Amino acid sequence: MGEKDARTLWKELIKPTVPGSRKLYELYFIYTFLGVKRGEMLLEVLERFLPVDGKFFLDVGCGAGGLAIAFTKRSSAAVAFDIDPRYLKVAKAWSREEGVKLNLLVASGENMPFRDGTFNFVACSDIIEHLNNPAKMVSEVARVIKKGGIVYLTCPNRISPQIIWKDNHYLLPFFTLLPRRVADIYVRATKRGESNEVFFLPSYSKLVKLFENAGIRLHSWNLEEKMRAFHAALSRLKPNKAGGLIMRAVKFVLKHFYLKWICPVWIFLGKKLNEK
Repeated sequence: MGEKDARTLWKELIKPTVPGSRKLYELYFIYTFLGVKRGEMLLEVLERFLPVDGKFFLDVGCGAGGLAIAFTKRSSAAVAFDIDPRYLKVAKAWSREEGVKLNLLVASGENMPFRDGTFNFVACSDIIEHLNNPAKMVSEVARVIKKGGIVYLTCPNRISPQIIWKDNHYLLPFFTLLPRRVADIYVRATKRGESNEVFFLPSYSKLVKLFENAGIRLHSWNLEEKMRAFHAALSRLKPNKAGGLIMRAVKFVLKHFYLKWICPVWIFLGKKLNEK
């Protein structure tokens, strides 16, 4: 019997675990198999800070392995793990189709089987909100990454109007505002899942502080991209003294209003501090 492709395996192994609306499954499927593209975009971002070639990359909670595939294609050594072996079967098939071989293993982000200071880059994409003990994962990330290494992190903003109206996991209104037990009942009652698997939805400040306490300083990629776009627009105008004041005012509004209250999904690049 021939080997099955990644999408066929996904439909056999993962689809039964995603109950609920057809739209929910389709969005999850599309997002997953854009993983390599997302990994390629992440590489472009990381290269602004550190050379990527020859560096050691870790994908925490890798799912179907798209990010790790993108890194491995660049001749970067990569390790990817997930707590669910079904995802790793999909990742193995997908990497085979992409012409690379991934280093895959079953493991937990809260107890990583690696030596201290092993990796140059660690990706925590779409994972921290699903952990019962996110502080333990953060301490593990800080332990396994080299000093000066880069962390990539995403996390939904529970108070963003977009997320309040329709969260990015179950497509349910007001889901992120509910207590955990009530949210669990809501998910089951709407048949969007057997239980609620979104456990950690912190404030912006709490998330930043959590990593800071572990010796990792987070920098908002959302803020940097917004400022870059605004600076490009402002540069088309005639330079004057007011330009600097406008930029500072815009940065203040973006940092203290847009990021904390409007931005639906936070994207961070964190750096392991040398003194920690």
